[in-house]
Amino acid sequence: MKPLLLLTRPAEDCIATAEAARKAGFASLIVPLVRIEAVAFKATYNDCDALLFTSPQAPRHAAELPDELAALPAYAVGAATARAAAAAGFSVIATGTGDASQSVAIAAKSGARRLLHLCGKDVTALTLPPGLELRQVCVYRAVLADALPFPARRELAEGAVFATLLYSGRTAARFVSLLTSAGLDRASLRIACLSPAIASAAGEGWQAVAVAGQPNTTALLAAARALWQSDADG
Repeated sequence: MKPLLLLTRPAEDCIATAEAARKAGFASLIVPLVRIEAVAFKATYNDCDALLFTSPQAPRHAAELPDELAALPAYAVGAATARAAAAAGFSVIATGTGDASQSVAIAAKSGARRLLHLCGKDVTALTLPPGLELRQVCVYRAVLADALPFPARRELAEGAVFATLLYSGRTAARFVSLLTSAGLDRASLRIACLSPAIASAAGEGWQAVAVAGQPNTTALLAAARALWQSDADG
């Protein structure tokens, strides 16, 4: 039997994650702990010389961007974000492999001086190189779930879930809260986190915690696989 992963990403991202998990030898239970809602916005920063995308959600919700801004070259934080931006019609000229601050550094080295950061309502502060300005425009917001659905509670309670994949600090904190509300003990559960910061947000007391070596799904599934192998080896 394939180990079962609980997928907590927004529904629109879970299909690709589930397929990647299948190829990696896992079964999946899709339980989005966050849904994405569009936010009305106006972007009037016509003096910007490039766009910055730090999540796949932003380009999906930036359709109302004025043509002169939509035509600017774009920097993406990772491969998934780059794919989403390209699918939405943006011209991605560089894709980072680390966090958002790395992508900002890449943009600065490429000559960008004023970045238009299309982002969510809750965004992590970025470290800016000297001489680089960042203009932020919120184009979406993430709404967290207020309860675990019954299938997830049942599978977690029965020990059928091998590990839960956590992609953000907010989702990790909400997962902890929902477990408590459902009367489930984290001491019997495993989590795999996209970054050390997310693992920190999830706190201590888990049966096991794995952290991806790189902030992408491939590395996260590799971390989950290492957990599985460790468990199998006793």
